[in-house]
Amino acid sequence: MAPFPLIIAHRGASRDAPENTVAAFQLAWQQGADAIETDLRLTADEEIVAFHDADGQRIFGNRRLIRSLAKADLPPSIPTLPEILALLPAAKRLVLELKEPLGPALPRAMAGAPLHRITFIAFDAELIAETKRAFPDCQALWLYGDHYVPSGQRARWLADRVRELGVDGIDLRYHSGLNARMLAPLREEGRTIYTYTLNRRTVVLDASLLGVDGITTDCPGDARDWLHFRRLRA
Repeated sequence: MAPFPLIIAHRGASRDAPENTVAAFQLAWQQGADAIETDLRLTADEEIVAFHDADGQRIFGNRRLIRSLAKADLPPSIPTLPEILALLPAAKRLVLELKEPLGPALPRAMAGAPLHRITFIAFDAELIAETKRAFPDCQALWLYGDHYVPSGQRARWLADRVRELGVDGIDLRYHSGLNARMLAPLREEGRTIYTYTLNRRTVVLDASLLGVDGITTDCPGDARDWLHFRRLRA
């Protein structure tokens, strides 16, 4: 029987509360999440905030880029990284997606953080490699969503790329072709494997049986219940 993965709340419990807000994060903890995932962007006054999109159109109706706005221009519900760190319960983890380079603001915001409970993720391969070098005590995973590497080469290519980057593992977009053979070279090298974003019972259970280390979901409470039911039936 494969071990049970971490339940990672995608932008908090974002199915039930506004994404990337304190309310969503606190609800995720209440629903039994092991970790929350949030996106990080930089404001014009060099505050690091929890925000996914490049601009504010979808969330608060402002088409300007977040990096052109001051923190005071954003809705009060959008927290800063230090505020998120201050809310982190004991024994829980943070998964911080770097949407862009954050420069000197990142080490300032991370001062005093429990580095062993922080995981950085990013699609930008060079950015995640650079971040791992800057924060060697944090876990760093390369976000990978492009599955168009030729199938015969995919598994070995992913493992080689993770090694070249010097990061701890990979965070893969879940899809029907994700299988044990694809993950085997990563497993052999002791890499951490997360997968995103899983919101249906069948895929949560399928991913858990593959032995991934973490499952990112918009509904952490449901995912916890599905895995608990699997445990009861085992």
